[in-house]
Formats: sequence, C-alpha cells, structure tokens
Amino acid sequence: MSLAKQLRVFGTTFVRQCRTPFIQPHLYADGLPKPIQDMHMVCTAHLQKTGHNQDLIFQTLRSKVIELKRATQGLPSFTNTLASCQALLVGYIMCIFDLDLRLRVLADVQMRLLINLTDELWRRAPSQISNSLSPWQAWLYAESLRRTIIISHLLRDFHSMLKYGYFTHTLFIETLPFDVRTSLWDASSTDAWGAHDIGSQSSLVSWRELTTIFEKGEKKEFEVLETLLLTACKGKNRVAMTVVNVESL
Repeated sequence: MSLAKQLRVFGTTFVRQCRTPFIQPHLYADGLPKPIQDMHMVCTAHLQKTGHNQDLIFQTLRSKVIELKRATQGLPSFTNTLASCQALLVGYIMCIFDLDLRLRVLADVQMRLLINLTDELWRRAPSQISNSLSPWQAWLYAESLRRTIIISHLLRDFHSMLKYGYFTHTLFIETLPFDVRTSLWDASSTDAWGAHDIGSQSSLVSWRELTTIFEKGEKKEFEVLETLLLTACKGKNRVAMTVVNVESL
C-alpha cells in the first residue's frame, strides 16, 4: 500500500475507533480533549460527504481550525498542545486527499499551524514524567508525544513533496525515537499493559535504526506505524517485497 493510502486509512480508523497510531484514547482519562472531539465530529461527517452537505462540512472544519488556532495562542497547557497537534494531524489527512480544492487550501493552513505546534511540543517536552501518573499512564504519555512528533514531521515532508515536488529529510528526523513494543500501545487497561514483559532494557529505536533493522532483515513483521515510516523511506514496492504481513500493504 502506498504512503498516501496508508495515511487515508487513519481517518477511517479514527472515526470508528477514536484512535490512530498516534492517538491512544486511554491517554485522556477524563475523556478526549475538545480539539480531538471536534475533529472526530467533522471526520465522521466527512465520511458521509455528499454534494448537498460539502459546504457545511467545509465551513464547520474551517471554523474548528480557526477556533483551535485561537485556543493555542499564548501558552496553553502541554496536554492541550499535544491534543491540538493530534487533532490537526487527522484534519490535515482528511483535507489533503479531498477533491474539494477549498479543503486542500485549508490543509495548507493546518500544516502551518501544525509545524508551529509541533516545534512547541519539542521545546516544551518535559524531561521527567509526573510521579502522580501510573507506569502505564506515564509510558502512554511519553509514547503519544513521541509518535505525534514523528507523524507530524512525516506529514510535513509529505506536504512539501505535494506542494513543491521535494522535501528535506534531515538527521534530526532520522533520530526521532518510538517504542517498538506495539502490544503496549494497543493495551486497553493497566492490567493488560502490565501483563506484557516490560523488561528493564530500553526498546526505543530511532527512525534511522528502524530502516537499518529492515535493510538487514532482522525483522520481517512490522506494525502500522513501522510500515508507514518504512514506506516513507524505502517506497511501497521495496517494503512489500520484504515484509511477511504483505497483505496489510
């Protein structure tokens, strides 16, 4: 599956499951933050878009993006900035593949805001997680931040390629890490998370290290996030020829 097709699946998954490879609903114990709730509402309507309701969908999304931009001015809480980034990622994916040129223009607006918020996330990322969080909550918080930043940079490159015909892949992007223990990301409770062998060794790998593992054939099965990152670097044909779970590509 091409990079574009993999990204488009995120929107459907978000509507049906309230989750993506970068949004884990259990991170938000008090319920999904308003930016994510608003984007879920718009994405749900977008899946049922017709010629009769497309103007309303555009107007609603545009108003939500403006509202989100206003809400992130000043110095919002770190959690709100994270949720806003996640909402914008889903919104961007929804807009950029739509045939409505108004939504594609809105995608450009979202990308500029997304770049600013992602940079803000990176600058304000806490060096330590609060002791008030359980081990599962602490891990989920850190991993959600890592995945959100990675996907944001991937979409930044994707946007540049669509708009200008090229993108700049830097060493900074290649060093962005994430946790390869995907079963932990999929856990739905503290007990389910704790049932896995957490281990004492770090399981964080960078984007660059993932591609090295792929090239050396050290791993044949990759989950959704890993497949997406590999496709972005190696192309769909190279990935499809190598991975075992080729039907997912």
